[in-house]
Amino acid sequence: MLEQLSVRNYAIMRELVVDFSSGFTVLTGETGAGKSILIGALGLLGGGKADADVVRAGQEQAEVAGVFVVEGNREALAWLGAREIEPEDGRVVVRRVVRSSGRSSAFIQAAPVTVADLAEFSGFLFDIHGQHEHQSLFRTELHRQYLDAFGGLEGDAAAYAEVFRRLTERRRELEDLLSKERDLVRERELLAHAVEEIEAARLTPGEDEQVEQELSLLSHLEQVAEDLKDFFSLATEGPQAVLPALKQMRRLLGQVERVDRRVEPLGARLESAYYELEDVTEQIRSYREGLDFSPERLEAVAERSALIQRLKRKYGDTVEEVLSFLEEARRKLSRLESYDEETARLRMEVEELQREVLRRAKALMEARVRVGEEFARRVETIIRSLGMQKARFSVQVEQRLSERGAPVCTPSGMDRVEFLIAPNPGEDFKPLRKIASGGEISRVMLAIKTLTAQSDPIATLVFDEVDTGIGGEVALAVGEYLYEVARYKQVLCITHIASIAARGDRHLVVRKRVEGNETMADIEYVEGDDREEELARMLSGDVDSRVSREHARELLMKYGGSTRG
Repeated sequence: MLEQLSVRNYAIMRELVVDFSSGFTVLTGETGAGKSILIGALGLLGGGKADADVVRAGQEQAEVAGVFVVEGNREALAWLGAREIEPEDGRVVVRRVVRSSGRSSAFIQAAPVTVADLAEFSGFLFDIHGQHEHQSLFRTELHRQYLDAFGGLEGDAAAYAEVFRRLTERRRELEDLLSKERDLVRERELLAHAVEEIEAARLTPGEDEQVEQELSLLSHLEQVAEDLKDFFSLATEGPQAVLPALKQMRRLLGQVERVDRRVEPLGARLESAYYELEDVTEQIRSYREGLDFSPERLEAVAERSALIQRLKRKYGDTVEEVLSFLEEARRKLSRLESYDEETARLRMEVEELQREVLRRAKALMEARVRVGEEFARRVETIIRSLGMQKARFSVQVEQRLSERGAPVCTPSGMDRVEFLIAPNPGEDFKPLRKIASGGEISRVMLAIKTLTAQSDPIATLVFDEVDTGIGGEVALAVGEYLYEVARYKQVLCITHIASIAARGDRHLVVRKRVEGNETMADIEYVEGDDREEELARMLSGDVDSRVSREHARELLMKYGGSTRG
């Protein structure tokens, strides 16, 4: 809902701030006072064309801002959420700036947006019907939405759209699989070779270190044997052998202990050293006896080392990493080996979803044809009561077909929905854009909104030119329908007819005044005597006429917005 509209330096409007509320608001004023200018300013917030000549003379830029309540508007909130724009207290500020150079900029809250984004977002907030560009009834893609809203088909359309979405996703998955088939086959071959190569090696964790250690020993075995021989010679043989010398040293220290007990700890330490060296010597003896130089073993260990190094160069820096690569390769290979099964499964699911989409699309199209007949009949009844007595209205539901004649489905169904009209006898049905005038299109939209007001998510409807070329009973009917729609929507209507203006819950008057060399437009709410005076002006142009004042008073008593239940 539009809560406030502020205009600065737009055309003849210097600075205006207008507060709005729900229900039916009428805007009146003398011809040229600026009523349509105000609607044009609102159209800027709908993404309308921004011309430099809308900037007030002598100013650098014009600015229009609107405060809209978006709480409960799921489409608007989803749009904002997708762009990380946060409402404040359930409201957003939409702003448009037009510079004297002709350039313009748009903002939602403080976030700059493109004019296209502005138009898309405002489409969730308000509709303007009349002579302005922001004319949603000319957008044939919305005709289907109006029809579905009237017939209660939104649920069926949403269910169909969900199945169509799933079909699109599965098709994409299948296409991805098929497009990658050559790469997947190549990857499967590489992985299979890697698994076979690593499994054949029968690696064990830490084996690379063990093999390198053994290879180093076998490569230097002669030197090791010579060193051990010298070790034994020093430990056990010759006049300077260590073990006999330690034994002799222990005997001599034992003699000293008998004389002086203070050296007893030293003797114990010397005895410990003797036994420790004796044990080391014995273990070295066993190690030496176990050494066995075999050229065949050296060759086998060297080959094993080369194999491990080759695998490490290809699959990891350590044997553990190579084994980890093996496990991952097995998992990938398992998934790749199920490629044929996955492809077959997706093909089957796509075929099932295609049948389901076609079934639902056909049922939806049949329902739209059926609902379209009733919708056209009721719209035609209403527009005839709104002054288009000979007009005929039709809903065309046409199946989409390919060049080969096969049904073509889109996210909204297998059909095209378009509203057609024949305003006069003898004329063929044609699209609304081609033959409907501003006043006629406003009345057609009024009829549609009357039928869909409770289900249509757009909260604010603006009607301009809805009363063009009508009067008498037709004007009364227009007022009645506007009043009825305003039970569910915020309705703003520019009117020149007093019987329509009298039905408003609120009444705005636009007045033009001249100060010095400047012409300006002001706007104010009127009620009581002031409203009666404005209606008298609309009736006869003479606000002092007793007859006009009495007529205005009667209209307010009979149709005044205060009577809304």
